Amino acid sequence: MNDPARNHSDQIEYWNGAGAAPWVERQERIDRMLAGVAEIAIARADPRPGESVVDVGCGTGATTLEIARRVGLTGQVVALDVSAPLMAKAAERLGGCP
Repeated sequence: MNDPARNHSDQIEYWNGAGAAPWVERQERIDRMLAGVAEIAIARADPRPGESVVDVGCGTGATTLEIARRVGLTGQVVALDVSAPLMAKAAERLGGCP
């Protein structure tokens, strides 16, 4: 039986340990570095006012913030990431949203 959590447990462990710290510490620099890729991905997804969007692999929340801006107050964004430290940073940036 294929168990994705078991198959990827090494990645889950990494992103909840040593892998997360540099991304959290260098969040602003990494956001700038990945901005072009994020812009293309968000443009292709084309989120619109009032839509509900799931941001899978949201990291520290840069894409979530932009998607939220685009869907506006009538829309909704759910941010997901395997990394608790990255999700904590995203929640901090989003004003403490769970």
